[in-house]
Amino acid sequence: MFRVNFLLEEICEDLAPHLAELFSRKWLVGCSALETICITVQDYYVDHRHLRPATRCALLMDLQFMIVGEYLKAIDSRRLTFANYEERASAGNRMKADSTRIESLFNQLLESGDINEPVCVICHFLDPEIMFSFCSFLLLRH
Repeated sequence: MFRVNFLLEEICEDLAPHLAELFSRKWLVGCSALETICITVQDYYVDHRHLRPATRCALLMDLQFMIVGEYLKAIDSRRLTFANYEERASAGNRMKADSTRIESLFNQLLESGDINEPVCVICHFLDPEIMFSFCSFLLLRH
């Protein structure tokens, strides 16, 4: 989806400085990079509410993969080396907290109700012919 890639690039440009802080000494001692990332994603989600639900859902999924991918890249590139057990334990705890925050953010956005709205509308149709026509329309549209 070209549209999703274009929007994803725009969001990535805004998130790049904050993603660069992940898994660094600054991140380990408690910077606000992840919170800034989450707020930015929420702001873009609100800005993109006019998009089709399927496009918005694809964008959210790509964003989630991109953010998790940045964590994996940071770990793989060994941006942060640990001198002792306490630092490793602190990083592990921080990663658990970050993963919980990321998961809750995307669950909240995906369950906000408006992504599944067209499917819910189908249930209100009592006439089977109208419901069939509407389902056909949705399949062609998405």
